[in-house]
Amino acid sequence: MEYKVKLADAEELFKKCNIFEDSVVVEYPNIPEYWFVSTQEMIRPIEDFIEDNINRNGGYMIDEWCFVHAEEQKPRSILNCVHLVLEKTNDEEGK
Repeated sequence: MEYKVKLADAEELFKKCNIFEDSVVVEYPNIPEYWFVSTQEMIRPIEDFIEDNINRNGGYMIDEWCFVHAEEQKPRSILNCVHLVLEKTNDEEGK
């Protein structure tokens, strides 16, 4: 299942979903603070929520971006499961 959540509500969603089965789109506020930052900087506010979700669902991190399920042992990238986007502005929504 795919979930879409605002950054402010991300912690609650990561407590409920299963990152091994679900994908999550995290919407960041469309403000200058997020316009020209790296993926690493954007993921920082939610990285603990992601890691807790992975651990709770039977997996573990193997490096900064990859994780595995303890039984399957197939490496997966966080960025294949968690997508980081900026909120659309009113101008973009009208198009």
